[in-house]
Amino acid sequence: MQKLPLNTVLIANRGEIAVRIIKTLRELELRSAIVCHDLDAGAPAVSMADMAIAVSGRTPVSAYLDTAQIIAAAREANVGRFTQAMDSCQRMRSSRGRWSSLGSPSSGPLLRASN
Repeated sequence: MQKLPLNTVLIANRGEIAVRIIKTLRELELRSAIVCHDLDAGAPAVSMADMAIAVSGRTPVSAYLDTAQIIAAAREANVGRFTQAMDSCQRMRSSRGRWSSLGSPSSGPLLRASN
């Protein structure tokens, strides 16, 4: 298998999607870091991930869509790439300048090569 230019992927997804991402990352021998709201702390994906980073907000969804918290989580996990929920893609694109300051571009679809 070809060595990928990263070792940790930040997951800002919930439920079965996050579980599938973590399983894929394990197959690729990559570490997973997942953001989690208090209400999701007992979710299977949180216990499966190599690292869990707490995010706060009135609801889990509002926390996961908070760009500043996701960027802070990416920095804490020292990620090479991150995944993002499909419904948040447009919001993330509108914050592209903030993401580029992180130095770890969005992967869009999981692990798509980016320049």
